[in-house]
Amino acid sequence: IFLTLSDWQIRKADVDFVKAPYGQFCQTVKEKFPHVVGLKALPGFNKKINEVIGENHGCHHLVTSVIETMRTGRQLAIVPQSMIHLLDFQDSTKMRQLDLLLFPNIGNSCRAYNLENGSLVPGSGMTGLNASMYPIESQPAQSFERTKEIIALREDGHLKLGVHMQDNVHDVRLEVTVDTKENLIVNTTARFDRFPYYGICEEMIRLVTRLEGSRMESEIKEKIYKEIGGPRGCTHLVDFFIDLVNLYPFLKVSNGYLYNKAEPYSRKMVLSEFPSLKGTCRAFNF
Repeated sequence: IFLTLSDWQIRKADVDFVKAPYGQFCQTVKEKFPHVVGLKALPGFNKKINEVIGENHGCHHLVTSVIETMRTGRQLAIVPQSMIHLLDFQDSTKMRQLDLLLFPNIGNSCRAYNLENGSLVPGSGMTGLNASMYPIESQPAQSFERTKEIIALREDGHLKLGVHMQDNVHDVRLEVTVDTKENLIVNTTARFDRFPYYGICEEMIRLVTRLEGSRMESEIKEKIYKEIGGPRGCTHLVDFFIDLVNLYPFLKVSNGYLYNKAEPYSRKMVLSEFPSLKGTCRAFNF
């Protein structure tokens, strides 16, 4: 994806599916992808991108990838001279104000950017940030790197799922244990080793236990947003859980809980176990 930094508009977009369980549908989704050109990372972007390349005609993995890519891209926003006075890594309130001015669409996206909070902890600093993360007009940054890894381990009728994200600002982990017989979340833990806001981000760790006792099915997504998202939650933890919910049916299949030698990723077989997947993407729109 190529963005214009001045208005956060997608100027060029391309995608390739290297591997996919239902490759016969990839070309259809790929043909739709150029339609994201012209969209801007403004309030309502997530909904628009889902309408274009998601829902029952698209691919939810691609939707979440585009949203993640856009969030990563905005880290290279250039601070104009008129806002440089807010660039103070020892004052979280100023830094928060700067972010809200640079990216108006992040208001109420998480607890740190809850618009009901006039300020954070007065005078508190930031973690994992430095001047190169907020380039000024005379010294533009060249790159920002983010990696995300998902691991699934099979153990005594359970799947232990782990998500680990690292970038210049974050080092965050989520671990979820699922009883595969009932598709039930039995344990959740989170760890924040690097994060932007002291006294805010690390408090989000306790939220993940709210999803224990829930089933790993599509209906859980609404609960995820309600319990750990929004202006009192954490965007990244929401993303992690959504990733796991989207992947879980295939993780369960590939770990031998559901398997058919003739068609290992049989759509009918997966739908028989996870009927809520019907109509959620192009592959399950039948």
